Amino acid sequence: MLNPASWAEGYGPFVTAVGLGDKMGLVDKISEASLPPDALRQANHYWRINATLEAGYMLVVSDQLPMCHITGGGNADLQPAAEAVLASPEFASRWE
Repeated sequence: MLNPASWAEGYGPFVTAVGLGDKMGLVDKISEASLPPDALRQANHYWRINATLEAGYMLVVSDQLPMCHITGGGNADLQPAAEAVLASPEFASRWE
């Protein structure tokens, strides 16, 4: 997500690399509440990720800024998984 060069061949390889199959799709726009802070609203691309039939996430990435912004949820919470990634040595070694 943080490497826009990975989109050079289009979004297909990016979606395949993410591994969510048809649960992830590009959308034209998202609600104001799901947008990142103003300073990160540059060259954004919006993705809907379906967690369940009634819950999902919005993923915002930029092809100019190294950022990803995730909002949403419902009855499927990403917090435990996100905390595990943030605490991992692999993440710490790559974080700038």
